[in-house]
This record gives sequence, structure tokens and C-alpha cells, in this order.
Amino acid sequence: MSETFIVGEREYMVFHESFLSSSLSLCHRAGFESPFAPELVDLLIAHPQLIQCAGRSLSACITGKSAQGNPIQIYLHAPISEKYITKTYFCSGSDVGLHNEALVISQEYFLALEKRDGENLHGTRLVTVLDSIPYSRDAAYSWFDGYSIWLKFEEALENSHVQAFFGSLERAEGYFQTLRKASECGHKVCEKVGFWYSNDLDEVERNGHPLRRALVTNYFEFGCRDFKLVKAHSRLIGGRSLGTVE
Repeated sequence: MSETFIVGEREYMVFHESFLSSSLSLCHRAGFESPFAPELVDLLIAHPQLIQCAGRSLSACITGKSAQGNPIQIYLHAPISEKYITKTYFCSGSDVGLHNEALVISQEYFLALEKRDGENLHGTRLVTVLDSIPYSRDAAYSWFDGYSIWLKFEEALENSHVQAFFGSLERAEGYFQTLRKASECGHKVCEKVGFWYSNDLDEVERNGHPLRRALVTNYFEFGCRDFKLVKAHSRLIGGRSLGTVE
């Protein structure tokens, strides 16, 4: 077994196969479960040696239309019932049910999530509803069907989408402090982070269904990442309660 890490009452292990689906399968067979982004970030803060590795969470950013017909994005740090999705996210890119490499979510479930805006658990905001989109295309670098923009730490902390990704402002501050300390080992201290995001609104308009993307971390970059990069970001950290029998 690989090296394990302990945070509070939780035990974690890194699983890294060729594809995310294989990592997830191995994780579950070993008796672990995939963490959501806030839990993953807490682990990276507690164990900075892991921070340079890409990590994919089960948290999501979902783009769709509100009950009033306005474009919104919902950041979710909670499970999605399989009956509300067309295909599980951890499948090959050739599977049907993926629009523009994003997972299709039912409008019924999306509207139910909208009503849960502000739901909080132990200081972590589980559901956050925000106006789409965080930045214009002209202000960002393009990658496949998404975009990225580099922000100073102070700018990132003031951004509502960044806060929604971490689940709290305090967790975002802790992560950025960890990044700054990690970069001090190099030749130059980094003071910026890269934020990934997808503008799925055009696709939502064409198909009429909300689209979900997974939230990931990758050293100084984080956000929602395209499914095409699943092989590059197939590293999965599983967690379980201490004392759990395999």
C-alpha cells in the first residue's frame, strides 16, 4: 500500500492509475472514498508535500439556467444522485451523455440545487449560486473548451467563484499561504494563482441541459478542468474514517 496521511479523524491515500476511472475503482476497492474539494484542500494544507500533485475532487461547478431563466453557476460540495445524471463522470470520453466533454445534469435537480444556495456544514458552504461567468473570454487564456486567468492572491481571495471553490474564505487563505511557503523553496516566490473555468452557457443554450464539471487542484492552478485532460489529472486521493476495516 502507498503512504497514508492522517488529518483529524480521517486517513488518506493517493491512488494514481492511467485513467481517473481506474484510480477511482482502486480507491473504492481499498475501502476509501473520493473527497470533495474542501476536504482535499485541508489535506494539502496539512501535508504540503502533496501540493505539487494534481488532485481531482468530487466537487462540481454546474452551469445552467435559473428558475427565472437567467444564466448561473452552482458550486457543489455534496454528492449528486445517479438518477439525475445521464452518465457517470468517470467513464471513457467516447461514452454518450457527455456534452462538450461535460456531464449532463437534469434541469429538475439543477433547480433544486438553486434553492439550496447558502447551505452550510461546519463552516463550509456546500452550495453556492453565482452569476455566470466569472471572467470574459478576452481576459483569459483559452484551453480546449475552457479558460484560465492568473490572479494575485489578494485578487483571488476577493473573487466569489474562488471562495465558492474552497467552500470558505479562511480555507482559501490557508491554501494560498501554503502555496507561498512551498514556492519559497524555489528561486522565486510565487504571488499568483491560475483559476480554470468553463463557459458552458453556449452549450446549455443549444441543448437545454445544465452541464457539470469536476473541480481540481494542480499546484498553483485550480478550478474546473476539461474531461479531455482526465489522463493528465488521474491522481485521486481517497479518504476514510480512522479505524475503518478494509
